[in-house]
Amino acid sequence: MLANGVTSVRPFSPPRPYGGVTACRMSAELKRQGKPMKRLIIVLLLLPTLALAQDIDIYLFDLEKGDTLVHRVTDRVGYDSQPAFTKDSDALLFSSDRENGQTDIFLYHIAEAGLTNLTNSAEEDEYSPQAWGENRFSYVLQEGVPYQNVWQRPISGGGAKRILTSYIPVGYYAFNESGVLFWGRYAYSLFWEPAGANVGPANGESLFVINQAGRSLHAIPGSNAFSFVHKQSDWNWVIKSLEPSTGAITPLVSISNSNEDYCWTPDGLILMADGNKLLQFKPGSDKEWQPRSELSAPGLGSVGRCAVSPDGRYLAVVGNRE
Repeated sequence: MLANGVTSVRPFSPPRPYGGVTACRMSAELKRQGKPMKRLIIVLLLLPTLALAQDIDIYLFDLEKGDTLVHRVTDRVGYDSQPAFTKDSDALLFSSDRENGQTDIFLYHIAEAGLTNLTNSAEEDEYSPQAWGENRFSYVLQEGVPYQNVWQRPISGGGAKRILTSYIPVGYYAFNESGVLFWGRYAYSLFWEPAGANVGPANGESLFVINQAGRSLHAIPGSNAFSFVHKQSDWNWVIKSLEPSTGAITPLVSISNSNEDYCWTPDGLILMADGNKLLQFKPGSDKEWQPRSELSAPGLGSVGRCAVSPDGRYLAVVGNRE
């Protein structure tokens, strides 16, 4: 425990064998039994998530023009989610299951309303895309139980390389120059990897941050800190900040338990939806959520995930189909 009641990160040791089978032995056994068995286990693990995730679309709004609709990015039955803008704000990355049942990373070109499949994998699924530098993007590659790590590749095409190797299957992540904050998929906990540490099977430890964490992780604009949702109980969810250099965790604002997704604007506003009503909160200034606008678009139901472009102009949201 640090000063002022804030908590600190602490080392995470590699997992012990579970039921006599280590992660490495589990992987070897799956490989020995063949890809059909591996894919069956993955599907079974994902069934609850997939059942909840279908029939959602992505919409693009203009924050500089009264939060008005620009494009309906997707319009189909299926999974289209996890939007993230490129660094130049000209395009939108997202994950989609439209190609042969595989989940790939797509690029939506805003000016042309054109679509490009960036991964087009035959065997693996990719999720959680983010811009990584000017011309690259990162994503979670589902390599089979229990491996699920972060990779990156050029947007224009080319070889991929692993940028995070972890004992813990990575579900979601956020990064800045100081390192990577990631959410352990089956642990519902956050872990921290300092930049350049290459923490994982090769080098040993990650840093445990907190348990009972939500999926919405962000690098806070204009700082070295990160934000996350701490689900302290079923009725007490709080967006908090983490300063990795000190380990300080600070509450920012409480949220309802009906939506855990939020996003940051470049000038430091937190945006979040309540149904299709857009709310905003300015840490350090506001004491509670302020109403901003009502998002209106054909077929748009309740809004969940969101992302704001680096230039502050566009808001991408994921909404249930009506």
